[in-house]
Amino acid sequence: MNERTLPLEQLPPTPDGVPAFIKETGQATMRFVELVNGGNWQELLQYSGALNGIAERIRVDAAARGRLAGLAAPYQKEQDKQLRGAFTTLAADPSPEADVARHNILVELEAQLGNAAAAETMLNSLLEGDAALFRSTKSENAAAQRQESALMRSFVHLSVLAGRALYEGDLNAAYALTTGQDSTLMDGDLAVMSLLADDLETLHDAVFGRLYGLLSAGAPIDDYEAAATVAQARSAAAVGRAAMLLGSALGLVGNTSDGKLRREQFQEALRVTELIKRLMVLLDYGAYARFEAATRDASRWYGHEKRRTRQRVFESRVPQGELRALNDLGADVETGAFVQVEGEISDLRVDDDPSPPKFSTFLTLTDPETGASVQVRAHMFSLINNGVRNGAYGRINGYLRRGESWMSDSIGLEIDRVSLTALRRDSWLDDVTYRTRQDVRLYPDEMNMFYTPGFGG
Repeated sequence: MNERTLPLEQLPPTPDGVPAFIKETGQATMRFVELVNGGNWQELLQYSGALNGIAERIRVDAAARGRLAGLAAPYQKEQDKQLRGAFTTLAADPSPEADVARHNILVELEAQLGNAAAAETMLNSLLEGDAALFRSTKSENAAAQRQESALMRSFVHLSVLAGRALYEGDLNAAYALTTGQDSTLMDGDLAVMSLLADDLETLHDAVFGRLYGLLSAGAPIDDYEAAATVAQARSAAAVGRAAMLLGSALGLVGNTSDGKLRREQFQEALRVTELIKRLMVLLDYGAYARFEAATRDASRWYGHEKRRTRQRVFESRVPQGELRALNDLGADVETGAFVQVEGEISDLRVDDDPSPPKFSTFLTLTDPETGASVQVRAHMFSLINNGVRNGAYGRINGYLRRGESWMSDSIGLEIDRVSLTALRRDSWLDDVTYRTRQDVRLYPDEMNMFYTPGFGG
């Protein structure tokens, strides 16, 4: 049972092992940032494949390590058992030969440790069968799990980065293709955008619903791994396709002079934008689940995932304000009312906030059809750092304010903040959104808002 020559503990012979993968992840991230900052959209699209390639090598390597460790574990356990037995036998042996053996071991230990007292303590723990030497399987597993955790982070990060490369590349390349043209979006174009948004919503709900359903039903882990693989692949493909249509549409919306039609076009673009962001969460979680399901501790991990569905509903609990048109924020709307409004973003700035004295973001939200507007404040946060730009179209949930020092008009809107820490206790989707926030922030700085990409200042 304990005789073998295959070097299972040393396989797979990846050059430099885990540190090399971590280093490669850092280099790949830097290259992604360089391409985005340089506006090299075609090269960024090509680099998406390279990012996926690195990620997949990491996943395959980690899965191989886990499988080989599982094959080696019985031998390590048997080796620990035999070694412990040899020392406990030596401890009980009163013969002169055993005395000599114990003395020789003590001398060797003192030479290694450089301390007589430490050597004596070590010898006693060996003879009592309680030394760390007899727990090699447990310690090696703990070290391997730490390595797997590091590799998991690299795999998920690179998988999401590959999705972002598709999004940024396709979005900006398509925008450059249509911006500056004299044409506008036609009825057929608006229908295409609407169908796209419907498709994205169906995909999001179906794939996330499938994952939740498998967990709730206690399905085999292999079924869940397969569903996670589908989630990662389908969301990545959908993000790239949607980004192309979104970018080209945004290049033309600005040419629409009819206010009602302009608002309808922006609303479909906003729907697509929001769903792309939600699919990025799905991509992130799919990659994470796919990786974890192939690790040596997969059963324990899967048990935790299944328990997360208990007493959690599927749907998000993120609050939505009462839908109001901007020209409907009159005297009948009481101060402090929680409302949801939409409009084009302009006059975006980070400025001194007199209440209290600190910098906040201010913007004006304008209805394209009626021209009605409202001043909005993100208290003590920079929406500019979150990617909000003039010319974008936003949907904001917030609280109606009147007569405050930061307002230049009679009314204003304070953006609500999403507390995923609290909401995740009741909602599985919010829990997933919270756990994927390291790579995908659905609500940057917890701002309860969505907004289209803005190409203005």
